[in-house]
Amino acid sequence: MSYNYLFYVKGIIMKLNIGSGYKKVEGFLNVDHDPLTAADFCFNIEQDPWPFENNSVEEIRAHHILEHLGEGFFHVMKEMYRVCKHAAIIDIIVPHHRHDHYFGDPTHRRPITAQMLKQFSKKYCDWHKETYGSSSGFAPRLGVDFELADEQYTVEFEYAELLDQGRHEEIAALAKRFNNVYVDCFIKLLVIKE
Repeated sequence: MSYNYLFYVKGIIMKLNIGSGYKKVEGFLNVDHDPLTAADFCFNIEQDPWPFENNSVEEIRAHHILEHLGEGFFHVMKEMYRVCKHAAIIDIIVPHHRHDHYFGDPTHRRPITAQMLKQFSKKYCDWHKETYGSSSGFAPRLGVDFELADEQYTVEFEYAELLDQGRHEEIAALAKRFNNVYVDCFIKLLVIKE
């Protein structure tokens, strides 16, 4: 674990860009495991404790990173929750799990869907338990609570006309039947701590 910054200023509310690679985002502290990227903080987000105080982060940008995580995915969810303050936003972009972009990258290890991320919501887990008598949710097990705040999708160019016409239900029906309809998923999670 190494840091380009020689110190960490306590008490500062921050924004993190995890899995930044070479794409630095202004106004965010850039985090990556590869020292060649010259990220602001260089450590393994899947294994290392994150070097940030509890409740010190107001936003995390996780663009095209979560789908690359293996068993350390649960560690990342716990650490994101720990470092985020109440009402922080986790801004996620992932390739749609039924698109060739997802299957075409051998480093993609886990499909990320809005439905799967609901398993990290205490409210959803409680509803699931009351409705079905069981819960496979991770919110109570991991001690986290994220609410799904938004989910949107980009579509392949051949469906752009349907999108322009506002025919979202028709596109969603196509996406249930066929691959390569949705390209990317844009998901926002809200951190619940109060």
